This record gives sequence, structure tokens and C-alpha cells, in this order.
Amino acid sequence: MATTVNSEEYNGLTWSEGGNINTTRSKMGAAGSQTAGVIYGGYVSTPVGNVDVTEEYDGTSWTTSPGTLYEDIAQMASFGTLTTAVMAGGYNYKASPPKARAVTQEYNGTTWASNPSPSGDLGAAIYDNSGAGTQTAGLSVGGMSPPSVTTVDEYNGTTWTEGGSLITAASVATAAGIQTNAIYSAAPGTECYGYDGTAWSTRPALGSPRSECGGTNPAPATSTLVLGGSPSGITTSEEFTGPAETATASFITSS
Repeated sequence: MATTVNSEEYNGLTWSEGGNINTTRSKMGAAGSQTAGVIYGGYVSTPVGNVDVTEEYDGTSWTTSPGTLYEDIAQMASFGTLTTAVMAGGYNYKASPPKARAVTQEYNGTTWASNPSPSGDLGAAIYDNSGAGTQTAGLSVGGMSPPSVTTVDEYNGTTWTEGGSLITAASVATAAGIQTNAIYSAAPGTECYGYDGTAWSTRPALGSPRSECGGTNPAPATSTLVLGGSPSGITTSEEFTGPAETATASFITSS
């Protein structure tokens, strides 16, 4: 798993270099906006494994927060804003043996609070799940149990309940939108699905097959961005505007 300190910003047409993060990592959680963002957890190359570090972005630079996750976790569902961020599930490489988790944690812009178990846990331990929505109306979509699952859970700010199952078992994808109008794409490949709060249906396919990609979690389902991903070397980004999914002429650079 490649890790990096690089961050980039998108203006709707092109990408530009943003401030570097302080702790190199991959597979972390993220929430918020371009001028008020937060990242947390993630994977760091062995023997370190995963981390509990949180960083905040003001549109120019990243600052390490004194607030840390209650345990080192990567590959989790994440959603919300800088001051109402949520992480759920994920994988703890440092556990003995390493294992998937069902825990939920919330960030208020300063510190993390862990929801009581088992009432605040996901329905099952899972990782490589994707998140969308808000702190009081969130989604955890798909993931690895393993294998990949069709599981969808809905969050009300306190507890999780089972939502409408995905059409196809999927993981390492990107989700965006709100609990009653969400998009889940690159699952893996070119698949794209939409959620109305009850059931999933197909949407226009991506132009390029990919997995482990980034996306615009806080964006509405009718204005979703999917970028990068695996196999290694994908630098294109694609925008979903509702009726069609189109590849942009923009590329992601690395340093």
C-alpha cells in the first residue's frame, strides 16, 4: 500500500498542489470541505501499521489535532464535517491478530468520542466500507467481511440500523450524497448505484474501471467526483451530474 503526504485541490476544472499533510499515510478517513477538512486514522507502511492521528485543513495548511482516535484504524467508512465527523468500522492492523472492527467514533473539531458498544456499533465488524451523509443521518455502504458484502447500515447519530442492501456485493469504492439520495461508484470496476433511502438502483457507469478511489463525500449525489484509484497509475477524475457520468480532462499529479 503506497503512502503519501501529498494533497491536491480541485476547482471544478483542474487540480493544483495543496499543503502537504504531516503524517504520511493511505486509506484514512476524511470529512469536511476544501477550506475546513479533516483526515483521521489510516495506514502507514510496516512495521508501524495504522495510526490514530487526526489532521485539520484550513485551505492552505494541515495542523495535527490533539484529538486522536480511540484506536489505530484504517479503511473505515467516514462522513460529516470538520466539527461533526464520523468514522465507523475499519481495520486494526496492530491488534493481535489484526482484525476488522464495528466501532463508531465521532469528532467535534477537538476530540473524539467513542459510541458505547454494542449499541453504537455497526451490525457487524467490517472494513473497506464507504461512508456518506451527516453525523445524524449517515450511511455505511458495502465493505469486506470478508468477502465483499451487500451490507448497508444507516446512522441516526446514536445507533445503526440495517438499510437497503446493495445490488451487488462490493467494497473499496466511493460514496457521496445524503442518506436518502446517495451514490456509490467504482465498486470495483465501472459500476455505479444510487440510493433513495430504501433501495438501490443502477446509475450510468464510470468511464474507467477503478477501485480504492477518492471521492467527494460531502457532495450531493448529483454532483459527485471520483478520482484516482487502483490499478496504480490512474490519474483521471470523473464527475457525476445526474444523467451521465463523464471523464474530465483533469489529471491528478503526485510528488
